[in-house]
Amino acid sequence: MSDSIYCKYCNKTWETGIKYDKHLRMCEFFYQDRRNPRREMDERGAPIPNLRELTRYVKHLSERLEHTEKELAKLRSVVNSKQRRSIIEWLNKPKQTPSITFEDWVRTINTTEQDMLNVLNHDLMDGILSCLNTLMGNPLPIRCFSQKPGTLYVYSLSKPASESSEDVKYEWRIMSNEQLAKIINSIARDIRRKYKMWEKTNIVVSLDELDFDQSALDKSVKYMQKLNADMDKRTHEFKKVFFSKLEEDLQIIMECEFE
Repeated sequence: MSDSIYCKYCNKTWETGIKYDKHLRMCEFFYQDRRNPRREMDERGAPIPNLRELTRYVKHLSERLEHTEKELAKLRSVVNSKQRRSIIEWLNKPKQTPSITFEDWVRTINTTEQDMLNVLNHDLMDGILSCLNTLMGNPLPIRCFSQKPGTLYVYSLSKPASESSEDVKYEWRIMSNEQLAKIINSIARDIRRKYKMWEKTNIVVSLDELDFDQSALDKSVKYMQKLNADMDKRTHEFKKVFFSKLEEDLQIIMECEFE
């Protein structure tokens, strides 16, 4: 052990000088680093943060991100509001006035026997959409644009400026859920009227015991269930299809106007 080499930095001993020389450089570096700690640098020469600094920085970034998201939400709200206002202002120019109001148009809705048969063969929504395809052939007091997905505009009776006002005024405005339901209910009522006439000659249900037809009665009950189905939960589906059939590109329209 007398020939062992002693390391003054870590108090370990080494039997050969070769092993000691390899050890010494690293041991001296860490010894000096412990006595004079230096900040580690990245490849650009910037100090690498410790855990405490890193935690504070992540918290700071989180707070900035939250603030930015709130500001972005406000900006989106402002942009959407301006876009709605801009579209309605454009629609209410004289050139965009339709030949019929929404209220009058709803009263003119007329279904066909085929619409009614689509209900009997499938369901009430199929009959309503079948009628809708027919209605698309004429200009409607309803419009929608790809720039505002899911929003329908109707040329309808506007709210009077005051309760005492007797002036009747029509203008373009965003379609309400009540107006959308009015279309669905109007089509459904007319389909039921068509069925009443069709039933008289196609389904004869006799209550006479000698002439009772159970299959005809079952068929009649089945059809009535389809015709009177609750459409409240499918209003969104109807609106989505309605929008896809009426959708216009406002940018293309504007370009055509100024050519």
